[in-house]
Amino acid sequence: MAEESQKKFFLMKTGVIGLALLILIFWIFNLRNVWRIDQAMTVKNGTDEWSELKADLNETLGNIQSQLNQIEEKNKERTAAAGSALLTDLVKETERLPLEPTSATTTATSTVVAATGTIIIAY
Repeated sequence: MAEESQKKFFLMKTGVIGLALLILIFWIFNLRNVWRIDQAMTVKNGTDEWSELKADLNETLGNIQSQLNQIEEKNKERTAAAGSALLTDLVKETERLPLEPTSATTTATSTVVAATGTIIIAY
């Protein structure tokens, strides 16, 4: 009976190891095919993804450039409007001034009061 039990145990052990080796061998052969398919898809998808990313980046940069151009145009318009308004205000101010030049006159006198060195200046 012990002999029969050892024989069954050996057959079971051999069967499990054989089945495991069979599964391992099929898995290794299939793994090569999986890697080839993954590499082909990665190269194809990688190229497609780079093209898509490049197109998105170009589109975004184009949008940024157009918005910067619009801002620059608005700033030029504002600067031109502010400059013309300043010139208009200056012309109005100069027109309001009298045409004949006037001069301001002041007289200053000084008087020595005493010999102590004190000087009083009167206007």
